[in-house]
Parts: sequence; C-alpha cells; structure tokens
Amino acid sequence: VGMGPEGISFRPRSTPPPPLGTLTELRIEGMDCGNCVRSVTEALQGVAGVSRAVVDLRGAMARTYWMPGQAPEPARLIEAVKRAGYQACLAKSPGSPSPAGSPPGNTPPNPWTTAVWLGVPATLLLLTGDWIGGWGMQRGFQTLSLVLASAVQAGVGWRFYRGAWRQLRVGRSNMDTLVSLGSSSAYLWSLWLFFTQSHAHLFFAESVSILTLISVGHALEARMSSKAGNALRALMELAPTTARRLDSAGHEVETPVAQLRTGERLRIKPGDQ
Repeated sequence: VGMGPEGISFRPRSTPPPPLGTLTELRIEGMDCGNCVRSVTEALQGVAGVSRAVVDLRGAMARTYWMPGQAPEPARLIEAVKRAGYQACLAKSPGSPSPAGSPPGNTPPNPWTTAVWLGVPATLLLLTGDWIGGWGMQRGFQTLSLVLASAVQAGVGWRFYRGAWRQLRVGRSNMDTLVSLGSSSAYLWSLWLFFTQSHAHLFFAESVSILTLISVGHALEARMSSKAGNALRALMELAPTTARRLDSAGHEVETPVAQLRTGERLRIKPGDQ
C-alpha cells in the first residue's frame, strides 16, 4: 500500500502466498477447546502433501488444502486425526454444515454453559460452608458435599475424562489429563475418608473447584471465539462478488472477484465495497 499524488494505491506483494490445491473437508468429533484445535491442526499439517489445514471448533470441521498437483487422500487425513486422539469422517459436500451446527448467521449454543451453571453454584456453596461457615467437619455438610461433588463429577467432569481417555488410548496426554488427575484424586480420596473416618477433613470442594474453574475458562474462550467468528462472517458478507477490472487500454471490465489475479488493476468508486 502506498500514498501517491492520485491517492492510495495497492501493489501486489513481492512474495505471494503459495497456491492452494484441492480442498478436503472433514467432520471432527471430540474437540472441546483451543488445545484440541491445535492438536488436530498439527496432525493434519503433518500429513505429506498437505499445504494448509484450517480447523473450526464451533463447526467441528477441518478444511485441508492439498499442494497443487497432489491427489487428495482423505484416508490419510482421517488416520492422522485418529492418531491424535479424535474421530474424523469425510464431509458429505464442501461447505456443508455439521449436524450439530446451526444455520449461518446464528450463534450455536455454548457447549460449556451447562457445566458453568452446575459447577459454579456447587463450588460457591461448598467453599462458603467449608471456609466461611466452618461446617467442614459436620456430618450433614459432608453428606451434602458428597452429593454435590458427585453431581459435578458426572455432569461436568465427563468432558475432561472423555478427553483424557481419548488421549490415553493413543499414548498422549493433554490438559484434560491434568484436570482429570487433580479432580479425581481429590474426589476419590475424600470418598474414601467419608466412608472410613467420621472426623476427617474432606476435599470435595477442591475437586469441584478444579472442574468449575477450567469449565469457566472454556466457556469464556468459546464465547470470545463465537463473537470473533460472527464478526468475521459479517465482514466477509461485505465483500462484493464482482469488481471493475481495468484492461490494457484502461477500460472497465466487470469481472467476478474469484477470477482476479495478482497484478491486475481495479477501479473502486466512492460508495463501493
């Protein structure tokens, strides 16, 4: 971009990006956070012949571009995703929405909303009773803690345990592994003490807090990703489908944007997008 006597001018980059070949779209199952997206992206880009891979967490989709002249091999992509600990299958048609997706322009539900609504009240109640109320040694409060912690383990923890198990099956570990170890250790130890000792400090509140805090982080991440995705789609909708290309004689030729090439000159009039 440069500023000259006639205004702003746009010049092509000296090193254009590498051309993209055939597109292969996959549906991905098991992704819960940005770390999952990074793992799937690295797995796809590690396949020989792949030029670029773009993974969409909200749509549970992966778009893989092959190098020019490279024949698409979806089976290799699916196998790479499975080795990373996730499930994949070939999309029916390019650009088709996922079964769990929503129509374009609508925001899909945040998958971590239920975890937040269940985990936050339970965490606040247990921490308040244990740290402020001093009820940690009372049998009634311990029983209540057991019930709430069990509900959170089942309703919130299953996502982390599922992710940890998928990684364990392929001999890998991720953040789900750490969260599962920390939460289940506190829960199982407290469960043992609850049934074997009547006057022992239990750690049900800590096991619930671990799951809740990480879930809140995932919920915020999903919310920000959703807002960014909506803003990007709104911006892309402003892009025109045709442009005024100037030929060698300087005459305007209405040309589809997809047919424009680097180095061609365009005329943009006031009010144009």
